[in-house]
Amino acid sequence: MREVTGGNLRSSGFGIITFARGLGAAAGPPLGGVLVHLAGWSSIFWVNVPVVGIALLLGWSSLPRRDAARAQRTRFDWSGSILLALALSALIAIPTVYEKTSAALALMTGVMGLALGRSFARRELSESSPVVNLRLFRHRPFACACASVLFATCGELGGRLADRRGRRLPLIAGALCLVVGVVLAAGAFGTASVLALAGALAVMGVGLGMPDAAMQEAAFEPVPAEPAGVAGGA
Repeated sequence: MREVTGGNLRSSGFGIITFARGLGAAAGPPLGGVLVHLAGWSSIFWVNVPVVGIALLLGWSSLPRRDAARAQRTRFDWSGSILLALALSALIAIPTVYEKTSAALALMTGVMGLALGRSFARRELSESSPVVNLRLFRHRPFACACASVLFATCGELGGRLADRRGRRLPLIAGALCLVVGVVLAAGAFGTASVLALAGALAVMGVGLGMPDAAMQEAAFEPVPAEPAGVAGGA
């Protein structure tokens, strides 16, 4: 993006990328539902082969090569990659361990995941070519935006709430969080506090992510079984 567009046109370039990504997200699920309905579930995997092939050809012919050819090769951070994989695996396994074994073992798994994550963060901060550049979070706009995206992954929490308490609770809670986040963000933009802005965007992210599962269930539940594949894609 830096090479293709100038500084004055960079926002327009990101807008085009956002439009293309949104178009793909909107068109992909319905097309996938039609493929499942007509050709079975395996077709949604096989269709990626020509799509990826076309994307590779377009990228090879259109992406700039000037700076890539001059760039100095750096070694791959294998240690950081292994630590990251182990930490994420341990944290993701907590609900499964809790359901299949005991709360104590789940707690131990969480502690181990946090310890591995701490080791990963310390290594990445001292690595010259890290697999995840944690130094980027020193930039305030980047850190604040990531806070919003991170908490937008609260869909799993909303799904659990919908199963236990009904769909209304995550829908109302998400709407309230979104309103509160917008109000907090409006006040935070007038201050120099990065924590205030990050907190406001995090609350907005919760509001965006929490109702998602409940809305999908509410839309999908009344659909008959026969066109379920198409409805699920839509």
